[in-house]
Amino acid sequence: MIGLWGFGLTLVLIIAWPLLTIPARVFPKGYFLFWVIISFIWGILATAAMTILPVWESRASLFALVTGKQEEPEQEAVVSGIAEEEDSSSGDPDGITAEQ
Repeated sequence: MIGLWGFGLTLVLIIAWPLLTIPARVFPKGYFLFWVIISFIWGILATAAMTILPVWESRASLFALVTGKQEEPEQEAVVSGIAEEEDSSSGDPDGITAEQ
Protein backbone atom coordinates (compact mmCIF):
# COMPACT_ATOMS: atom_id res chain seq x y z
CA MET A 1 0.00 0.00 0.00
CA ILE A 2 2.78 2.43 0.88
CA GLY A 3 4.42 1.61 -2.46
CA LEU A 4 1.33 2.83 -4.27
CA TRP A 5 1.43 6.11 -2.33
CA GLY A 6 5.08 6.54 -3.22
CA PHE A 7 4.41 5.78 -6.88
CA GLY A 8 1.46 8.20 -6.94
CA LEU A 9 3.45 10.97 -5.27
CA THR A 10 6.28 10.43 -7.75
CA LEU A 11 3.86 10.82 -10.67
CA VAL A 12 2.43 13.99 -9.17
CA LEU A 13 5.82 15.57 -8.53
CA ILE A 14 7.46 14.55 -11.81
CA ILE A 15 4.54 14.84 -14.26
CA ALA A 16 1.53 16.74 -12.87
CA TRP A 17 3.39 19.50 -10.99
CA PRO A 18 5.51 20.58 -14.01
CA LEU A 19 2.48 20.32 -16.34
CA LEU A 20 0.74 22.96 -14.23
CA THR A 21 3.45 25.46 -15.21
CA ILE A 22 2.85 25.11 -18.99
CA PRO A 23 -0.07 27.58 -19.20
CA ALA A 24 2.02 30.27 -17.51
CA ARG A 25 4.88 30.08 -20.07
CA VAL A 26 7.19 32.76 -18.65
CA PHE A 27 6.33 33.31 -15.00
CA PRO A 28 5.14 36.78 -14.08
CA LYS A 29 6.42 37.97 -10.71
CA GLY A 30 3.13 37.18 -8.89
CA TYR A 31 2.88 33.66 -10.33
CA PHE A 32 6.52 32.93 -9.46
CA LEU A 33 5.90 34.16 -5.92
CA PHE A 34 2.93 31.80 -5.69
CA TRP A 35 5.09 28.80 -6.71
CA VAL A 36 7.84 29.77 -4.26
CA ILE A 37 5.34 30.07 -1.39
CA ILE A 38 3.79 26.69 -2.27
CA SER A 39 7.26 25.13 -2.37
CA PHE A 40 8.16 26.54 1.04
CA ILE A 41 4.88 25.37 2.57
CA TRP A 42 5.43 21.90 1.07
CA GLY A 43 8.96 21.75 2.46
CA ILE A 44 7.97 22.95 5.93
CA LEU A 45 5.09 20.47 6.18
CA ALA A 46 7.27 17.60 4.94
CA THR A 47 9.99 18.49 7.45
CA ALA A 48 7.43 18.68 10.26
CA ALA A 49 5.96 15.30 9.31
CA MET A 50 9.40 13.64 9.12
CA THR A 51 10.29 15.06 12.53
CA ILE A 52 7.04 14.72 14.48
CA LEU A 53 5.65 11.38 13.27
CA PRO A 54 8.59 9.17 14.36
CA VAL A 55 8.63 10.88 17.77
CA TRP A 56 4.87 10.39 18.10
CA GLU A 57 5.06 6.71 17.14
CA SER A 58 7.76 6.04 19.74
CA ARG A 59 6.26 8.22 22.49
CA ALA A 60 5.82 5.28 24.90
CA SER A 61 9.48 4.32 24.64
CA LEU A 62 10.60 7.92 24.98
CA PHE A 63 8.38 8.40 28.03
CA ALA A 64 9.82 5.25 29.60
CA LEU A 65 13.33 6.48 28.88
CA VAL A 66 12.72 9.91 30.39
CA THR A 67 10.94 8.62 33.49
CA GLY A 68 13.31 5.69 34.02
CA LYS A 69 10.51 3.14 33.98
CA GLN A 70 10.78 -0.08 32.02
CA GLU A 71 8.45 -0.20 29.05
CA GLU A 72 5.83 -2.94 29.25
CA PRO A 73 5.68 -5.29 26.24
CA GLU A 74 2.84 -4.75 23.83
CA GLN A 75 -0.19 -6.98 24.36
CA GLU A 76 -0.10 -8.23 20.75
CA ALA A 77 3.41 -9.65 21.16
CA VAL A 78 2.38 -11.54 24.28
CA VAL A 79 -0.73 -12.98 22.65
CA SER A 80 1.13 -14.06 19.51
CA GLY A 81 3.82 -15.69 21.68
CA ILE A 82 1.20 -17.80 23.42
CA ALA A 83 -0.37 -18.74 20.10
CA GLU A 84 3.00 -19.86 18.75
CA GLU A 85 3.62 -22.05 21.79
CA GLU A 86 0.23 -23.71 21.36
CA ASP A 87 0.80 -24.31 17.66
CA SER A 88 4.20 -25.89 18.27
CA SER A 89 2.88 -28.35 20.84
CA SER A 90 2.16 -31.89 19.69
CA GLY A 91 -1.40 -31.86 21.06
CA ASP A 92 -4.55 -29.98 20.24
CA PRO A 93 -4.25 -26.14 20.32
CA ASP A 94 -6.88 -26.12 23.08
CA GLY A 95 -4.60 -28.28 25.22
CA ILE A 96 -6.97 -31.25 25.03
CA THR A 97 -5.46 -34.52 23.89
CA ALA A 98 -7.24 -37.72 22.90
CA GLU A 99 -6.06 -39.43 26.11
CA GLN A 100 -8.04 -37.08 28.36
